[in-house]
Order: sequence, then C-alpha cells, then structure tokens
Amino acid sequence: MSACLDAADRKTREQLGLNYLPASVAEPFKEALGCYSHGLMGAFFAMCGLTARAVFDDVGEAGRLRCFEDFREMQRLAGLTPEVAEHVQQIIFGTGNPHGDDRADRLVGAATFEAMKDLLYQTYVRGGRLRSALQMRQLFAAHFADLSADHDRQGETLRPVKPAQVRAA
Repeated sequence: MSACLDAADRKTREQLGLNYLPASVAEPFKEALGCYSHGLMGAFFAMCGLTARAVFDDVGEAGRLRCFEDFREMQRLAGLTPEVAEHVQQIIFGTGNPHGDDRADRLVGAATFEAMKDLLYQTYVRGGRLRSALQMRQLFAAHFADLSADHDRQGETLRPVKPAQVRAA
C-alpha cells in the first residue's frame, strides 16, 4: 500500500512540476494541496498565501511584479469573473482570506488552485523543464559530435540511415 502511495505522490509531483520548486515553496504548496483535496478551503487559501509569499521572497520584487502580470494574463485567458479574480488576487497577492458561502468557496478554491499551478509553472517549472530538455539535447549533440569525430579520424563519414535500412536490420 505504501509503495502505491509513493508512486501516486511521485506522479503528482511530476505532473505539477513540484520537483522544480525550491523546498521553501514546495512544502507549503504540498500542504495547500492536502487541504484542497480534503475540502478545507479556509486552510487551502491560507496555505496558498504562504506559498505565494515564499515565491515572492525567492524571486524578489521584480519577480513579484512579473507574477502579477502573469496572473492578469491567466485571469484573461481563463475568463475569470471580476469577483472571483478579486478573491483569488487577495489570496495570492494580499492578506485577504475570502469566506462566503460554501459554493463561493469552492469556485474561488478551484480558481485559486489553477492560478497557483500557473504561477508556479511560469515561475519555476517552465524554465526548469526547458533547461532539462536543453541539457539532454546538448548531451546527445555532444555524444553525436564525438561519434562523428571518431569516424572522421578513421577516414569514415557518417551516412544518413534510410528507414528501409533500419527495418531490415
């Protein structure tokens, strides 16, 4: 059972890109996810606020402004109503912790969840995945360059392989 939970946790971390987050950001966000999954909206909002503050501490004032611009873009793309967007903005960028009826909390909670995922993706995950992909490509390019140089030293040249040759082999 524990192995299944570990595998599920690993899959969730990979899907959300938690591996790219600094520990100071990942820990409160994991707590926020736990609160959200149990329907504890007040605690979820509070933990999202803590997560956002950890992000802003990490990226500084210029990064905070970039995050705000990204939030505005996310608001526009997602078509959030002004009321919901205001609540989410209070949670992430202010000191507000909106509480209303249960339905409103669920709507604001869903929007906050997506806004936090987007904020973390734009701030950490996107760059981390791009850097990882580039490192992998550079590794393959260097390996191919080494192979090519070895063949050139032996007086051979590399020829492109045609698909029919691959199937025949």
